[in-house]
Amino acid sequence: MDIEYRSDLDGLRALAVSLVVLFHLGVPWLAGGYVGVDIFFVISGFLITSIVARQIDEGRFSLLTFYERRARRILPALIAVLAVVLVLSAFVLLPSHLRPVPRTIWATLLFGSNVLFAQEAGYFASDVHTLPLLHTWSLAVEEQFYLAFPLLLAALHAFGSNRRAAVVWTLALASLVLGIALLADHPNFTFYMLPTRAWELLTGSLLAIGAVPRISRPSVRLAAAAAGLGLILYAAFGFTQDTPFPGLNALYPVLGTALVIHAAPGTPVGRALGWRPAVFVGLLSYSLYLWHWPIIVFARYVLDRPLQGAAQVGALCAMVVAAFLSWRFVERPFRSPRTIRRGRLLGHVAVASSVLFVGSAALRLLDGWPGRFAPEVVAFDAAAGGFSPLREACHGAVGRIVGQVEPCALGTPNTVPTYAVWGDSHGVELSYALAEHAAHNGTSLAQLTASKCPPFLLVDLPELPGCAEHNRAVLGWLGNQPQVRTVFIVGFWANRTYAELDDLDDGLLNAVRSLREDGRRVILIDAVPANDFDVPHRLANLSRTKPLSPVAGICPKAVDHATAYLELARQMLVEAGVEIVRPSETLCTDKTCAIVSGNRPLYFDSHHLSVDGARMVAAAAAAVFGCRPDETQSHL
Repeated sequence: MDIEYRSDLDGLRALAVSLVVLFHLGVPWLAGGYVGVDIFFVISGFLITSIVARQIDEGRFSLLTFYERRARRILPALIAVLAVVLVLSAFVLLPSHLRPVPRTIWATLLFGSNVLFAQEAGYFASDVHTLPLLHTWSLAVEEQFYLAFPLLLAALHAFGSNRRAAVVWTLALASLVLGIALLADHPNFTFYMLPTRAWELLTGSLLAIGAVPRISRPSVRLAAAAAGLGLILYAAFGFTQDTPFPGLNALYPVLGTALVIHAAPGTPVGRALGWRPAVFVGLLSYSLYLWHWPIIVFARYVLDRPLQGAAQVGALCAMVVAAFLSWRFVERPFRSPRTIRRGRLLGHVAVASSVLFVGSAALRLLDGWPGRFAPEVVAFDAAAGGFSPLREACHGAVGRIVGQVEPCALGTPNTVPTYAVWGDSHGVELSYALAEHAAHNGTSLAQLTASKCPPFLLVDLPELPGCAEHNRAVLGWLGNQPQVRTVFIVGFWANRTYAELDDLDDGLLNAVRSLREDGRRVILIDAVPANDFDVPHRLANLSRTKPLSPVAGICPKAVDHATAYLELARQMLVEAGVEIVRPSETLCTDKTCAIVSGNRPLYFDSHHLSVDGARMVAAAAAAVFGCRPDETQSHL
């Protein structure tokens, strides 16, 4: 043994994995359980650095032996999970969800999945429940860290321990500052990438190399350990998916974990963490982490709904069983050089990895393997791409300031826009559909949309600090365009984040008054009925085993309930001369709201209208363009 075994660290691992698992299972009172990954990072930095630093100091460090131990620890169980995911994906996932799996497996085997997800998937986005390997991003961060950090420690050895501590402190602080600076404008990079996460591992490293003074007084150690545990629990129970993270908020779980590691031995906190059942869960923690997310993804996929009640319990039991079997029959045998020697280990890893690469390549060539399903299933699945063909070109984040970048003009080419759509992502497809009416009348409109940024003036969203600046820029652009006489205001009004804003009414009124003072016509597109399921894939799943039966979305009463907070604002807007178009009057009957017309889904996810759905709502506003009723499009 290179360092003395500490049972409390296994208990801390158990806490970390429990937080992550329960968060992913959707336990409502643990909305910040994702901080369990940060706990893992600090523990890993502490343990690995403790071993490597001691071996370097004693002159017996071997880079080959270090990487062999990492391979024994990480690869066998990971390869087993990848194999199961590959097979289950081929049998279970629809074509659109199967297509990303091969490249995700390749990226995971190369420990680069964090780079892939930073480009493609927000960790808290609604569609991540179709990505069975999303959780491997944290493994990639760790392995990227350990490719370089042991070499750095070895290089610093010649300069003495003081210089080593100074360098590690500097790197940790630089990484933290970078994460804080990039969080607002580059949240995916900050969440997934090593440069903005390294400080969490380095925090553990600082403890391991003795860069933090020891605490000798028992009472102070107990207070520090208890405070550390309190910081962890505060983050786990107090944070939500809307909490800006990592950045400054990651200090709570990271410093909390550091305090526990540094001060817990010999205290009641340390003895509690060393409780035998907790230690056992800690021993299973790696396998439990590996298996928990694929089990959740496939269970949700088969059930076609979030896991609740018995389904959550069943998934949890399946995770524990899979983790135990993986630990007992995969992890333990491969960890021992006496059981499986280095050459045999490398042979097994090489063969298994090659099979995974080839199998993934074959699946990639099948392009989602649509031949597994009937044509109507494939068609519904493909409707997830029913968004505006100009979405990528004309819609962006709040960083795309329209005062600096000319907004998209849609409709009749080479005409000056006389209409504008100002809003968040719900305005994209409506812009495209309204532009069809504008083109019919020889005019055009300007699309002024930014994700998650509603058209409120002088109101900022806590999780999107640039939104107010963006909206000021929009208004500034409109002020320089007197020919734009009509402005459509569009938002995801059923969004609970908007509902929780105290000054929403003022924000809307400020925006409207600024437009009305210029004599412009203002039309509010009211709330689009928002469903609690992905519409195209619900339709595809329903049609997999039988002809599609009548299917409906949310009921009108639920729409009214979700947007009740807007009632006062609606009244004030009408008094200010705003016209209101209600999508529910077009899409809903007294009892239900439509999600499909003929064989065309009216949404491309749970709440964004597809182009077909947007055309129906745009038809209700077609009088703005002087269209006759027989010229409007798409009726139920």
